[in-house]
Order: sequence, then C-alpha cells, then structure tokens
Amino acid sequence: MTPRNAEATAATSPHYVVLLSGLCTMEDKMKAFECGTLVPGCTWHTKAEDTAEIVRRVTEHLRSAHEEEVIRPNMVEEIKARIHEVEKTEH
Repeated sequence: MTPRNAEATAATSPHYVVLLSGLCTMEDKMKAFECGTLVPGCTWHTKAEDTAEIVRRVTEHLRSAHEEEVIRPNMVEEIKARIHEVEKTEH
C-alpha cells in the first residue's frame, strides 16, 4: 500500500474511538480476604497485591489462630473463592 492509498483508506474507513478512564486502574486495586467469611466470628483480614500472597497469609493465619494443622486443597479453593478486589487506600 502506498502512502496515497493509505490516506484514501483512512479517509473512507470507519474510525473507532476507545475511551480509557483513569478513574480506576489495576494499580488502584488490591486483593482482600476476610476470615469471617470462612470462620464465623473471626475478624482477621488481609490485603495484598496478588492471590498467592493472600493464600499464604490466610493459611498461616488458619494454622496459628485456628489451630488448623493441615490445609487441604479444597480449603485453598474455599479461600480463593472468598478473595475479592478492593480499592487501594492511602496510609
């Protein structure tokens, strides 16, 4: 395609506008977990950048606070199912 053809094609082809919002980016989001969703009455919670870190912290909490000796794969799936995104907050 020559430059002249490119200009003609650009003039007759449909144009698409993509709107990007700066209101909420991935940098504005964190993952969160509230233990009370898994262990009723527990008020412990945690936030982290990624799911793996949340799972690590939760399993550590379950062992130390709730005396869980073994964290089975189905428990890990239950943890992952309860992780959700939250806005980052300024500290």
